Amino acid sequence: MIAMLIRRDTLVDQAYEHLCDMIREMTPGANKLPSEEALSEMLDVSRPTVRGALKRLEKDGYITTVHGIGTFGHPSMFRMKGRIDVNTDFYQLIKCQHKDIAVQNLHFGVQQSSREFCMHFNCSPQDVYRMLWTYTASGLPTIVCVYEFLLSIIREMPQEDDQYRDLDEFSRKCLYHRITYCTMCLAAVQNSAMAVRLGVQEDAALLSIEEMIYDIGDHPVGFANCYIHPSNMRLTMAAQFGKP
Repeated sequence: MIAMLIRRDTLVDQAYEHLCDMIREMTPGANKLPSEEALSEMLDVSRPTVRGALKRLEKDGYITTVHGIGTFGHPSMFRMKGRIDVNTDFYQLIKCQHKDIAVQNLHFGVQQSSREFCMHFNCSPQDVYRMLWTYTASGLPTIVCVYEFLLSIIREMPQEDDQYRDLDEFSRKCLYHRITYCTMCLAAVQNSAMAVRLGVQEDAALLSIEEMIYDIGDHPVGFANCYIHPSNMRLTMAAQFGKP
């Protein structure tokens, strides 16, 4: 049964990619997709597989289905790079726009929690595990993130030279439970220390993303302040209007 589920997921992924390619080739006014039955025959997969791929495409904003009329693709969506509403993994977001991506982890170890951490966790100052990640593209800084995690969820302390590409890898290696999602709050701030790390003027306005990080049990386990380079990194998102 498990093997069947894995194969089903794989087929949905493949159907999703094929449909993405189909939508990319569409032009305005000629963007109606074939019926679910026709797509099933074209892709040589079951209708439930097509349905799963279409559901994901609609979630990602690449199609709109109008009941009784049909399903329409949005090729313009594929011109948007760095869509934070689709992918919150900074590595993947940067990969959409740049090449030669690198992530450097600087492990500060156990330190006292920041004021922002205490505010979001509604707690008094306490010891947390802190680290700073710098994302670069072709050697240019794009994003700097300062992470703070509760000590109670650390299963294995990272070594000073340990390097992780993303938080999922970090959580699998070091935490008791996997990290699954975060909530985000955006703001424009001035932070001279982060501006220096990003290579911009100390008084430059930076886009800041405050993240509350949750594990698979829906427990808040960490907090992050992420700072975006004003020109080396571009974040976008798609906003869909009311359902027809």
